[in-house]
Amino acid sequence: MKATNEETKKLINELGGPAFVSRQLNVTPQAVSLWSCKVGIPAERISGLIKIGMARGIKIDLEKIRPDIDWRLIAASVFSKSKKNGEAHV
Repeated sequence: MKATNEETKKLINELGGPAFVSRQLNVTPQAVSLWSCKVGIPAERISGLIKIGMARGIKIDLEKIRPDIDWRLIAASVFSKSKKNGEAHV
């Protein structure tokens, strides 16, 4: 399951539009536009979108754009790995 085309399109527009997002992620504008109309946002592009959102003060609802991914499991895994490496958490 993936976000609806309208949700994806809205997010991309909030982040600056397909041309801006594509430049930030080093992909073609056509690839970004495809996310909105057919394929959804690839999981490997999520972190880049989060960085764009953080820079622009936009909170991205991960569960809304990729409901097929168990974000709690990923967060727990990242937290566990960081804790083992002695990294500080804020």
